[in-house]
Parts: sequence; structure tokens; C-alpha cells
Amino acid sequence: MADMLRRLWRGGRVLTPSHPAATAIAAVGSTIAYLGDDAGAAQAGEYDEVVDLAGELVAPAFVDAHVHLTATGLAYQGLDLSGCRSRTEVLDAVARRVGSQPAGPVIGHGWDERVWPDPAVPRRDELDRIAGSRAVYLARVDLHAAAVSSALLD
Repeated sequence: MADMLRRLWRGGRVLTPSHPAATAIAAVGSTIAYLGDDAGAAQAGEYDEVVDLAGELVAPAFVDAHVHLTATGLAYQGLDLSGCRSRTEVLDAVARRVGSQPAGPVIGHGWDERVWPDPAVPRRDELDRIAGSRAVYLARVDLHAAAVSSALLD
């Protein structure tokens, strides 16, 4: 006979595109019976087992959790742009780095235009004006896009 236990995992973050704010998931046997918030899970019935996720993440199997090791190493010593809330803040951070690091390339990471009021990204001409003949490489938060200077392209 198949396992028909009713299990609830709650109080976490459930990664699912259908319910981006989900904090709970329940199953009857091997079938998902509920996906949503904790309050809705409590109303969905009684459970044989309840697990408090304590804020942890529940993700589906086969999630690509790869890392870019070279980029990770460069990020460790590079310019962290994750706190920047606009293109102007990114450019100001680059200018500060150019001023404090007199030679070599400027390597930054972590900018995310999706959280900016104006999603315009740093332009090559702006980076050229700030960095002159220095190479500038600014990787987006996902490492799949970058803003670069003409010196880097050359």
C-alpha cells in the first residue's frame, strides 16, 4: 500500500512560478495537495506530519544551481554593485574605484536594473568617460549580461 501520509512543510519559501509568495507546501503520499501561504495550509486540513522550515527554501528537483567559479573569485576582490539602486549609483561606484585603484581593470558585479526606478543600464560611453583607457567589466547580478568599456572591447 502506498504511503498516504499527509505532510505539511510551512514557514519557509517555496520556489514556484505559479505562487511566487508561497511559504507552505503539503502532500498526500507523493502528490502535492496544497501550495500557498501558511494560513491557507492550516485551513486545508489536518496533517500527520508538520515540518517548520524556519525560513528555509524548498525548490523543485533538477534546479540548475551551478556557479561561475572564475566570476566568484573575481567578485571576491571586485567592486560589489549589488547595493546600487540606479545607473547613477553604479557609475559613481566605478568612479570611486577608478580613483582608489590607480591601475588595472575595474571588475564589478551584482547590478540589477530590475530594482531600479529607471531600468537604464550603464552605457559604454559613460564608462569610457569615467575610466579613460582602463578596461571596465560590470557583470549583472546573474552573470549573463555585462556593461563594458571600449578599452575592454579593444
